[in-house]
Parts: sequence; structure tokens; C-alpha cells
Amino acid sequence: MDQKFNIVCVRVGPAYSTEYVDKLYDMVRANCTKDFDFWCITDVPHDNPNVKFAKVQPYPVQVRWMWWYKMLMFKPDIGYTGPTFYIDLDVIINKSIDKFLEAWDDSFWICQDYNRKVKKDYHVSNSSIMLFDHSKYTKYWDEFNTNMKEIMRKFRGDQDYLTARLIDEPKKWWPWHWTISYRWEYLEGKAHPDNSIVVFHGKPKPHEINWELEDVA
Repeated sequence: MDQKFNIVCVRVGPAYSTEYVDKLYDMVRANCTKDFDFWCITDVPHDNPNVKFAKVQPYPVQVRWMWWYKMLMFKPDIGYTGPTFYIDLDVIINKSIDKFLEAWDDSFWICQDYNRKVKKDYHVSNSSIMLFDHSKYTKYWDEFNTNMKEIMRKFRGDQDYLTARLIDEPKKWWPWHWTISYRWEYLEGKAHPDNSIVVFHGKPKPHEINWELEDVA
């Protein structure tokens, strides 16, 4: 029997419209042949019958950076468990993502941070695209939920926290050309035939380029 995956995104707060959730689902459906449930962790579910919504509440403490809400994906009772493939909302998927899911093993798969542009061996991980066994990593939510203020004070964001925690885990980085930065790699002509996901950290965002990747070859 084929493995079934949870494909997960997070939308808490006003930074991204519901269009981003709907677009991401459509891109996944068009570029994935694997069996999956599509989940959105959000404080404001909307009408999309193709999406399973995990409704959450904002944190009880002040959150400076909204990316900290990605920690909710590790919550034990979030609604799913098992193989979990997380994708940021601000991406464009332009080819099959099957290879990401076929990489499923005992590892925590994550991106090398896109500062690799200036430092090839940059040690920080980037949490835009991740694959992991949810049941093994609920401990991250437990620790974060217990020490929320202290962790957010110590680390700039979830990926800095994960970089520190994954030192003792079977972590693997995706091949660099599977997922690339729009600003720092795609626009500089570093697209690769195996590239499937373009990540829009910073500006612009996908809706600002009409969800289309221009030809920069």
C-alpha cells in the first residue's frame, strides 16, 4: 500500500490571504501523484472543501515574528500524525514534488538556508520545505509551549530553533536545486531542470508577480 502523506501549510494572522492557501492546494494537486491530505493550520478557516482545517488560537504571548506559528505543526493533537510534508505559503511549485515525498525515510528533511548564496557551507537550516514523522517531533511543541517567551527571546525564528534542535537528530538537507530562492537564485539564473519549488522569502511575494515565473535564462 502506498504511503499517505499530510501536506501542511500554516496561515495565522493577516499576512496572507486565503488565496495563498487555495493556490498552494491547486499547485500541490497539479504536481503530486502521491496520496495525501492537505491541511491548513489557521485561526480563520475558510470555505475550501479540498482542505482539512486545524483551527488554532493565537499564542497567549506577544509574537513579533509570525513564522513562530509554524511550531503549531508539531502539536500532538493538531489533527494528523505520521509523514508530514510542510510547505510555506509563499512559494511557486513549477514541477512535480513527488521526489520530495519519495525521499521519506527516518530523517528530518529540511532546506539549507538560502544564505548559502554567500556562504556555501552555511550551517543554518531553512524551514520553508520540511518532511518529518510528526509522531517523533511533538517534543518540539511541548518544549516550545512550555517555554514560549524564553525560546522566542533566544532564537530569532523557528528555523533557528530547529537548527539547534536538529543537531542531535537524523537531519538531511534537500538537494539544493530541488528548492531555490526566487530572489537569490532563480533571478540570478540558477534555476535547474530538477527545481520544483521556488521560495519567495522577503519581497516580492507570488501574487505580486501574478503567480508566474518569468524566463530569466
